Amino acid sequence: MRKIAVLGCGYAGLLVAIKAKRSNSSAEVLCIDRDFAGGLLRSVVLNGFVFDVGGSHVVFSKRREIVAGILSLGGEWVRRERLAYVYMDGGFIPYPFENGIYVLPAELRVRYGLSILKALISSSGERPRNLREWIVNTFGEEVASDYLIPYNEKIWKRPLEQISADWAYIPGRLPLPSLEDIVKAIAGLPTVGYREQAVFYYPRKGALSSSGGPLIDARRSLA
Repeated sequence: MRKIAVLGCGYAGLLVAIKAKRSNSSAEVLCIDRDFAGGLLRSVVLNGFVFDVGGSHVVFSKRREIVAGILSLGGEWVRRERLAYVYMDGGFIPYPFENGIYVLPAELRVRYGLSILKALISSSGERPRNLREWIVNTFGEEVASDYLIPYNEKIWKRPLEQISADWAYIPGRLPLPSLEDIVKAIAGLPTVGYREQAVFYYPRKGALSSSGGPLIDARRSLA
């Protein structure tokens, strides 16, 4: 009899364990975790407020089967369309910035669109030494200086030269604008960036934790 151990019983671990069991019903599948609290998608309740521990619990993916698998684990989910903006210079720019610049005056559309185009054209493919270098190499000096550098320094609370770019540099890790989208944005035409996140799912109520929520049903289905 085949024995399979899965380390980590968040949503990814549960999906792997369930798939392994379904594909080989005679196998003994063991999912191991220290607290079964939801992995990176767990929540905690402090003073009556629910906080996401490992990032917001928006469920999305380029692969539909992954989203379907997570939703099938149980719980009550709601489907939402993204409605997010970047606030800059007293105005709101639809997220992601490189797509949302279509709302800006023509001179700013050209400034930021040309910044990204020049970065794409001059890209050497060399691995960036830090996060600041990755931002400048990917989006150009203008987008970097006006938006991404001050934003990320506010988020990370340190100079970006001190932060590794490995997590951002991995191909596919972060969405990058297409040439077609950039040209349309410069022309003032709306486009949808980061398409796989434009529609997402979120728990209707409760926390994703061992105290209640979808993971309770997921553990029962694995059993």
